[in-house]
Amino acid sequence: PDPRELGMQVDYARFEPRGAPILPSPRALYLVALALLAFFIARAWSGNLSIGIFVSALAILVGAIGLFLARVETIWFAAPLFWFGLLIFFGARIFARALQRLDAAQGTFALTSRTVRILFGVMALAFAVRMIFATGPGFIVDVQDYVVWSYKTVTYGLGSAYRALDGLWISDQSPGLVYIIHLMGLVYRAVFSPDFLYPNIAGDPNVRALATNPAVLADPVQRTLLRVPSLIADLLTGALIFVAARKNGAERRSARASWLVALGYWFNPAVLWNGAYWGQTDAIHSLLVLAAFLLMNVKQIGWAFFVLGIAALTKPQAAIFAPLLLLCAWRNPSSPPLSKGGKWAGVIRALAAGALGAGLMLAPMILAGGTEGMLAYFADTVGHHPILSANAHNLWWLLTNGRINVPDTSGVVAGAPLTLRAASLLLFGAFYLAILIKAWRGKAGEMFALGALIAFAFFMLPTEIHENYGYALLPLLAVALTRDKKLIPFYIGVSATMVLNYALSDPPLFARLGIDDPDTQLALARQLNAALNTILLIAWTIYIFARRGIIFQTEKSLEPQGVTR
Repeated sequence: PDPRELGMQVDYARFEPRGAPILPSPRALYLVALALLAFFIARAWSGNLSIGIFVSALAILVGAIGLFLARVETIWFAAPLFWFGLLIFFGARIFARALQRLDAAQGTFALTSRTVRILFGVMALAFAVRMIFATGPGFIVDVQDYVVWSYKTVTYGLGSAYRALDGLWISDQSPGLVYIIHLMGLVYRAVFSPDFLYPNIAGDPNVRALATNPAVLADPVQRTLLRVPSLIADLLTGALIFVAARKNGAERRSARASWLVALGYWFNPAVLWNGAYWGQTDAIHSLLVLAAFLLMNVKQIGWAFFVLGIAALTKPQAAIFAPLLLLCAWRNPSSPPLSKGGKWAGVIRALAAGALGAGLMLAPMILAGGTEGMLAYFADTVGHHPILSANAHNLWWLLTNGRINVPDTSGVVAGAPLTLRAASLLLFGAFYLAILIKAWRGKAGEMFALGALIAFAFFMLPTEIHENYGYALLPLLAVALTRDKKLIPFYIGVSATMVLNYALSDPPLFARLGIDDPDTQLALARQLNAALNTILLIAWTIYIFARRGIIFQTEKSLEPQGVTR
């Protein structure tokens, strides 16, 4: 639909040869390429030549049916489908190799090709489940931002992200997410909408009469494309959890446990709600954070902090894990080639690699001319939502009985120089310091468990926290519970309260349930959820500080044999 003046709408077009010869479009060659690609993918997947030939023939049949039913659409979409398939094919092979190298570095039993094939099959199923939820408007407030920023950066250039122009508002996301949103916009324009219809003139005319929100008016294809990177990140995270869960010893029991914990992450309602249904982007930086921890676990200090630097420029809250990982780098400085540099060698390598990763993420925006606006964004990171809680059911929600709109720049008491914001940061800092001291003494448990607890404390203690800021704790805790089964109740409990927090903050759900005054009707439920989160934090902290363990212990202890701390 195009209601613009002098616009036109084509409902149907048919081309008839009238006896003249018709040469196939060059794009038709992509149908042949697709058949060949189908053969190689099926051959690699199954390890069977006959299956490869069968799938290739099936691709030819599907292409023929497509040409018969919708010739123009089939020819047009053959090219992007081929390139997407080729990208997935090589990406999957690279990722499979990375999983096998990580598995070998952990010293676990071999990750066979058959296991990898099954793993990718389950990932495909998990992706299909996510696509059921991925076409809706999602969390309206955020999805409308992604739609607008996608249009703006594609239309006016990447450097426009942090500038307000033509009624399009400034991005309040880090450069890493801006790049992803921009890339998805380029794909949408190239494949689906060459003129990139802005949401105000796109979508169903009947919907336009009812809403002005870009998230509602946007093409569902565009909304779905914007979610695809997060959905893929969730799948990759689950695969990393699967590999990290594998241990020495009883191979069959370990394999079963690794499947259970990976499935428990892929199909966790909180994970599905955040990425597929709401369209949030937390899965991307959470994947990078988990990768950094796994690299540190196998003593790849430089790579761990390089990835963490990228994560911090994707979402700033990823930076909270840096002190813990720096302590790990100091305690385990023996990674080559700086093993002769003493304990500070690991720290130096970590800082240099982290700076390199961060610089890599800043460079495209600087080159695009967005430096000034980007610096203003970073300056506004703390104080962007200057209230006690931005829908997070945390300690501040509990203490204020849901009256969270109090400015966090207010004094702790009337006239006091110490603001609520400063007090919350001091509280989180004190908690973090206690974790580091416990880690230093070597009895605080594994770094995955500590990282998850730090992420939960970050959700619970500072002000200005959103309901989705605790997401990164889920993959870390999923890995931690494979080392300590007593953490399973905390994983279940946090997942449940996270889902409740999402559900009790979801306007479309309110509309379905006929809730017209959620602040009043859901006040008790929200308060109880905040209380449950507080109880979980207290219980989890007591357990971590009371248990015995060594933070740097892996399947094979990283400490010299016979050494106790």
